[in-house]
Amino acid sequence: HWGIHAQQHADPTLLLTRDHYATVGARGADLRPGCLTYVLDDSDHGRECVDAICDVTRLSETRLHRRPASYAQYRSAPAMYRRADVPTWVRAFADARFVVTDSFHGTVFAILNNTPFVTITNTGRGSTRFDTLLETVGLSDRLVTSADDARAVVQRGIDWERVNEVLGC
Repeated sequence: HWGIHAQQHADPTLLLTRDHYATVGARGADLRPGCLTYVLDDSDHGRECVDAICDVTRLSETRLHRRPASYAQYRSAPAMYRRADVPTWVRAFADARFVVTDSFHGTVFAILNNTPFVTITNTGRGSTRFDTLLETVGLSDRLVTSADDARAVVQRGIDWERVNEVLGC
């Protein structure tokens, strides 16, 4: 388009090793997540997917991110909306038994840590980079659009050996 030749590059988070991130995460708080949810855009659709996955996996939810609906809601319970520091955020993805996210970087860190995951399609944020990443590592089926899709995907294993080979881990 417009005479421009586009080039694809790896997201910078993929340039560091799992061991590097483990060193960072070692300084983080231990949240002991079962089903870690890192959902940036709250929606009924996303909530249905999270509930379905927690039900199928029989894991309790640990939310890594909460967004208040209003400033008044934030002021009523600011601790509830406090964001995790970087070491805690990184460690949560490594320690989780399952990850549910609508975030590109949430997806990246689930993959880097070989943590089973489901990514909820978020067309508002754009899905092209999700499609490219997941296709590259052979995990396109992990991108779901409904709770029914999420339930089905949870039952499938992930060939982490193949994924790590593609990523050069």
